[in-house]
Amino acid sequence: FDYGIRFYGAMLGYGDTRGQLAFTVNIPEEGAPWAAWIPQISAVEVTKGITAVGRAAFSAMDALESVKLPEGLTTIGDYAFDGSALKQINIPNSVEEIGKSAFYYCRRLERISIPAKTHSIGKDAFLLCDSLRSIDVAAGNSWYSSRGSGALMNKEGTQLLRVPGGIGVEFAVPDGVEYIAPRALMYCTELVAVDLPDTLKTIDYAAFAECENLRHLTIPAGVTKLGYDLLGIFHEGVTEEECKLVVEFTGDMP
Repeated sequence: FDYGIRFYGAMLGYGDTRGQLAFTVNIPEEGAPWAAWIPQISAVEVTKGITAVGRAAFSAMDALESVKLPEGLTTIGDYAFDGSALKQINIPNSVEEIGKSAFYYCRRLERISIPAKTHSIGKDAFLLCDSLRSIDVAAGNSWYSSRGSGALMNKEGTQLLRVPGGIGVEFAVPDGVEYIAPRALMYCTELVAVDLPDTLKTIDYAAFAECENLRHLTIPAGVTKLGYDLLGIFHEGVTEEECKLVVEFTGDMP
C-alpha cells in the first residue's frame, strides 16, 4: 500500500531492518514509525516541508517500488534507500547532498538524474544497482557531469567516478578522463570490454572488481599508477588456464 509522511524539517536517522546500522545516532528506540508496515509498503510520498530524508529511513524495504520526494528537500541521507525495490525516483531540483550508499543495492533501479544543485554524492551511492542503465547529470551542475556517457564524472570530465551497473556489454571511457576512481566500474557484471582513453593516467583500487564477464582490457601507455585489487576477488585463485580476462599494456607496466 501507499504510505504518506507529513511533518516539517529534517527527518531523523533510523536503523535498518537487517540490524546492520545499529551504530546510527539518534535512532528512536521504536524504529521508524512505518516499521510495522515495511513488508506491505510499495509506494511512499514524502510531503512538502521535509528537508532531509534520514539515514537508512527506507533501507531494506524490499516491497518499496516508488517514492515521491518534494521540492525543498535538500538532503538524501546515508543508506536512505539501501536495499529497497525502487524502480524509479525523481530527485527534486533542490537536493544538494546524496549520502553514501544512499541507493546501494537498489537492484531494480533503471535510471537516475542528478540535479544542478547537487554538490556532494557519497561513496558507493549507486553501487550494486544492477539494472541502472544511466546516471544523467543536469547541464547546469557545477560539480558533476555525465557528458553523454551515462556515467558519473566530475565537472571537468577528467575523473570517472561511477559507471552504472547495468551499462551494458561495452563501455568507452570518454576522452579526457585522467583518473578512474575506486570501484568506479565495480559490479558492472555485463561488461565484456572497456575502452580506455590515451589521456588516462591513474586507475585507482578495485576499479574493475567483480566485472565477472570482462574479457579484454588494454592499459594505455600514459597510465603511471594502478591501484591494488584492480580486478577484485573474482579473479583471485584463478589459474592461468582458467582465466578468461586478457590484460595488455601498450607501454611499461606501472
